Amino acid sequence: KGEIPKNIRQLSPSKDAREIKYFSRINEDIKKKFVHQGNQSKLTHHMNLEKGGPVGSGAEVGKIWHRILKKYIDNPEQHGDGAGEAVIKALQSEGNIVKDIKFLQTEFPLYGFISDKETLEISFWNGNADAIGWFDDRYVIVDWKAVDLLLFWEKNKHAYGDYLHQCLVYARLLQLHLGLDELPHILIVPISNKTGKEIHPAMFNNVPDECKNEIQLYNWSKVPISVTKKIKNWMVKDAFKNSDVPDDTKVQDVFNDDVTVRQLLDALTSKLTGLKVED
Repeated sequence: KGEIPKNIRQLSPSKDAREIKYFSRINEDIKKKFVHQGNQSKLTHHMNLEKGGPVGSGAEVGKIWHRILKKYIDNPEQHGDGAGEAVIKALQSEGNIVKDIKFLQTEFPLYGFISDKETLEISFWNGNADAIGWFDDRYVIVDWKAVDLLLFWEKNKHAYGDYLHQCLVYARLLQLHLGLDELPHILIVPISNKTGKEIHPAMFNNVPDECKNEIQLYNWSKVPISVTKKIKNWMVKDAFKNSDVPDDTKVQDVFNDDVTVRQLLDALTSKLTGLKVED
């Protein structure tokens, strides 16, 4: 993919989900749309595993579970009869709403450039989805979560928002790379880090319009995005009206003499509140 220019922010879906603008406005109504309205999503039931796995607090136990599941999915014959197999067998067990899911690849790399349609700020998302699956004729973003609260989507708004939004970014990136008409499903699998023997997964086969609309406020691309700022004709001299301005053009040659600093700042970006001159 080459070196990322310094003026482009580099973000990780697993760490920077809150960068998606709508995250700060997640509320109970949005949560209910994920979980309880029609076929927006389908919760699976609580399941006890035939064989338990690691327990403990903190990020390390989650990393251990990730390694266990990766080893089993990548090579089930060699790594069978363990906690990884127990999780997959539970998910694919008869009576489970996602019993027909197929796991295609683990640690699936996804990346993409986005530009904010309002501010024109460019960011680069880069990370690995825990796994990619196939269910109900659509791809699935799979996310393993070692947690102490299995029903996090009902009781912990912030964890809910983090998990769903990072998966939403991964889903949008997979849609981008594969040219999909619809967003992939999202399967989040909470694993109890207290007992190591319980899971309570949820398959989200759609996301609320509020969240889908939010990610459409960005332009998404597999390759670096070129952004050209457009300004009003009245600000520039006749020679530059309705045209591209070469980078080496002097500012005094472009703008009319009566354009103020405030007007110039507002035209170039909505983020600057003023201009200060220093040595």
